Amino acid sequence: LRGTSRHRLFLEASGNQVRGTHFGSRSSGEIRGSVDGDKVLLRSVLPVDESDLSYIFEGTVSGARMSGELHLGEYPKARWSAERRPYAA
Repeated sequence: LRGTSRHRLFLEASGNQVRGTHFGSRSSGEIRGSVDGDKVLLRSVLPVDESDLSYIFEGTVSGARMSGELHLGEYPKARWSAERRPYAA
């Protein structure tokens, strides 16, 4: 309803645990989660103005792509998608 936004997630997996950095449009923070089969669950909290906004990414993994539903606390749910990019040192 309010448009789209591009965020960047830099993720590293160790076993089924995932952690990394979530870069939003105006701030960044830690992101953590897990992968179970083809299911992915990631959580982060980014500062927005004078409060914090919780992000919960739920979805599925298929090859180099992930997609699903994004829960934003008191705000309406949204859809998200991500694609693996080559790592450049």
